[in-house]
Amino acid sequence: MLLFRCATATVLCSVVSLTPTLAHGQEQNARDLVQSIVDNELKADTNGHSRWIYRDAHTVNGKSTVKLVVQIPEGDVSKTIEMNGHPLTAQQQQTDKQKMHRFVTDPAVRQKQKRNRQQNGKKVASMMKMLPGAFLWTGSGEQWNSEPT
Repeated sequence: MLLFRCATATVLCSVVSLTPTLAHGQEQNARDLVQSIVDNELKADTNGHSRWIYRDAHTVNGKSTVKLVVQIPEGDVSKTIEMNGHPLTAQQQQTDKQKMHRFVTDPAVRQKQKRNRQQNGKKVASMMKMLPGAFLWTGSGEQWNSEPT
């Protein structure tokens, strides 16, 4: 979820570049706005309890996979529906069903996923916290511009 929020914050910060410029000498206000966006997204993720159902298309090393993912408090349960553009074979469906069964019945599997999700969340949060300082947020003409530092 934090990854989604990171993408949202990045989009919102991009919108900042489309917002009219602040008066000269108020460049710090642009950075403060970006900081505020990041803080709000991190707070929403910490306090948020929303769950999502979504379709995840993923390609690694030229192999594509499409899954249906359901977020539950214990973690994300996924069902693979397509591999390399084709529906799963009966054997692949059985393997996927066994994987889902292990998630539901084995607390160690859920705990491992939880640890991985927490580690990823910390990394994303760390990256988001760097965003306001990663660019020089300044007013220029009719738009805010950001330049890498």
